[in-house]
Amino acid sequence: MVHQKITYNETDTIKISLYEYSKFSQTERTHHSPKNLSLTGKEDKINVSATETIDNIAGIDDFEKLIDQKFEIVNVDWNMLNGRKSMEKVENELFIKTLILELSLLSKSKGTFQIGPSNYDFFIHKSNTDYFNKFVPNDKGSYNVTEDGSTRLKIKSNTLTIKIE
Repeated sequence: MVHQKITYNETDTIKISLYEYSKFSQTERTHHSPKNLSLTGKEDKINVSATETIDNIAGIDDFEKLIDQKFEIVNVDWNMLNGRKSMEKVENELFIKTLILELSLLSKSKGTFQIGPSNYDFFIHKSNTDYFNKFVPNDKGSYNVTEDGSTRLKIKSNTLTIKIE
């Protein structure tokens, strides 16, 4: 997660953003399984619905509870379809930058607050559009993404500390 500065006035709008930086264009990010999974069947039709929670989107357990207690939400920008991608150079290396979640918040009180870290399991899928040059196909035509050959990675973001005066 990132925010613009560390110290804010009580009347300031605080914008926090969570991005994924990756060398891979095809990733699947999960925190927990969606809650309230339901199946409905009628006349040979089955509808499946799942309710995604803000905790799962942010990758932080009890995130909604923290936000409700300490902040008022002014705006939410959730990249639900995972389509907002751009390229960004980090330490002289290009990465695919994908917005996950952006919140604009007003503080309910003064104090120092910590948010995060986000915890995700990532599943990596090699695509012809990926430009990472260290991929070498193995005998079955798939790719080794990590040294042990796993395509599942556990990733944790940084923790944010926000001070409201």
